[in-house]
Amino acid sequence: MIKNRTAQLIFQAVYCTLGLVGCFASLGIFDNINLMRWDFYVHFTNISNFLCLGVMLTALIQTAKKAGVPVILDTSGAALKASLRALPTIIKPNLSELAELAGIDVNDRTAVLESARQLCRSGIETVIVSLGSEGVLYVSREAELQGIAPKIDVQNTVGCGDSMVAGLAVAISRNLNVEDALRLAMATAAANAADLRTGWADPRLIEQYLPQCQTERILESCW
Repeated sequence: MIKNRTAQLIFQAVYCTLGLVGCFASLGIFDNINLMRWDFYVHFTNISNFLCLGVMLTALIQTAKKAGVPVILDTSGAALKASLRALPTIIKPNLSELAELAGIDVNDRTAVLESARQLCRSGIETVIVSLGSEGVLYVSREAELQGIAPKIDVQNTVGCGDSMVAGLAVAISRNLNVEDALRLAMATAAANAADLRTGWADPRLIEQYLPQCQTERILESCW
């Protein structure tokens, strides 16, 4: 529940004004979740067309951080590059978005991993790279993991990234460890992909896919 009226208005402005239906719908499947200390997680996604070089994103991230609010950033292109200076807590680019940002080949997984590490060195706490059917790559100063997604009959990939972020936000609100947080995020994305409806993750499918989501530790990060 969103208890603070100011936070609620900001939440509604971010989601409704920008039309971010996918993650909002996914978050709606979880009942009675207090999403954070400021009563909601700030999640900015797919808004590069609405912003000029990430200026508004940067301001919003800074405002959230001053209030002690963790920020999950999920955007691309110029908006992603410009807003990194505000150091969001977590960023979740997909493989092509990270490749564009870092100027690397999407097929060079060594370069992908090193690019994620470099973003962490710049001050971002966690980088989660979504890899589609291959799962996710998780990089932080504490650990580096490969998340292995379940094998499913894909019906619709639209909204999977937003659904992944929704699952991640709920995992953080529940204080889950890294492995369980990634599993919930992947299961939520898989539930979206298995449904013809956009931005919809059936809780029954999430529970079904959770045991099939696995994580493998790449190495203990030495920074």
